[in-house]
Amino acid sequence: MSLDPEELALLSVLRLPHGRRVLWRLLGDARTFGTTFAGKALTSAFNEGRRSLGVELLARIMVVGQ
Repeated sequence: MSLDPEELALLSVLRLPHGRRVLWRLLGDARTFGTTFAGKALTSAFNEGRRSLGVELLARIMVVGQ
């Protein structure tokens, strides 16, 4: 599998314990594994946008981790 420069950079971060800790924190802050419902439509939409970034990051992590 051939990785592009951005994927190689992410792989470099994943190889470091501190890098994995930062990425795990970002995934948590994005509420990647939680609910986005907040009771108000605009707040829920904002939370879903945030979660969407977390899901995208997770997908990239999974690609380079194969």
